Amino acid sequence: MTTTLPPHGERARYLRGCRCTPCRTAQARYCKQYDLNRHRNGPRRVDAAPATRHVQALLAANCTITGIVNGTRASNRTITALAAGTTTTLLPETARSILAFNPEPNHPAYGHWVDATGTVRRLRALAAIGHPLSSLAQHLPASPAGIVHIAAGMRTNASKPIADAVADLYTRLATQPGPSTITRRRAHKAGWPGPDCWDDDTIDDPATHPEWTGGCGTDRGWWLHRSNHIPVCPRCKAAHDEWKAQHRHLPLAKYNAALARARAAAGAYRGLAIAEDGLELIQQQGYTIELAAARLGVSRDHLQAELGRRREQLQEAA
Repeated sequence: MTTTLPPHGERARYLRGCRCTPCRTAQARYCKQYDLNRHRNGPRRVDAAPATRHVQALLAANCTITGIVNGTRASNRTITALAAGTTTTLLPETARSILAFNPEPNHPAYGHWVDATGTVRRLRALAAIGHPLSSLAQHLPASPAGIVHIAAGMRTNASKPIADAVADLYTRLATQPGPSTITRRRAHKAGWPGPDCWDDDTIDDPATHPEWTGGCGTDRGWWLHRSNHIPVCPRCKAAHDEWKAQHRHLPLAKYNAALARARAAAGAYRGLAIAEDGLELIQQQGYTIELAAARLGVSRDHLQAELGRRREQLQEAA
């Protein structure tokens, strides 16, 4: 059976494999006409600047590249190029789909990244009570180097799986002192607050501050830092500097007397706080007096003495 080939100079002959000049000319003519018909109602490519600004705004709002790709007609390569600002033109339909993508705050495109504030605080708090970051990383979906970078504050965002895993680990370990004295000392030197300094309801809020002493942000807090051998936090230092500025006009003798009264008042407050915290641990959480003293960072005799003073105060009040 023989097959009759189309004549030269037709696209059909080109598609059969002929590459003579007339056939190649016919193919080129067809492609040009096809391209013109395809873009008859609009430009072939459009300026990418609006799409670039939109993509960069979405990424700044913690949208992910994968989330944008899934919500538009653009490829991963196109969105990556737009994020970097290296694309100057786009196909019209691609540009339209990108500009039309305005996800709601709870859209899955935002689900991969969260603010790292709470994650950083939890990792530092666990280190402050002796849990090495390398050991914590073994229970987390991240490398030890990645966990160290997060704890050091080198990242403003963390992936949601890591943030959730750190939160779960913190819930389990926050009341269990870790085995590493070196980690505890390093965290203390770096000024990392432990779990007792944070409220579980506000630890993720960037506007909150660690409560080291129960009086942070006041002059009393400064004295409590000093008496507990805790590095002074910025808020207490600012409060103490303000106190000194307010009393600097006093003669030296009166200034020293006021300073002594402030110190004595802070000491009394510290004793009351130790007694109240000790009572809560013993009566409500079932701690022995030895375990309660260890949790509060004081000796057994010290806690017992403060509890005795508290009972006397209650009896006098009654």
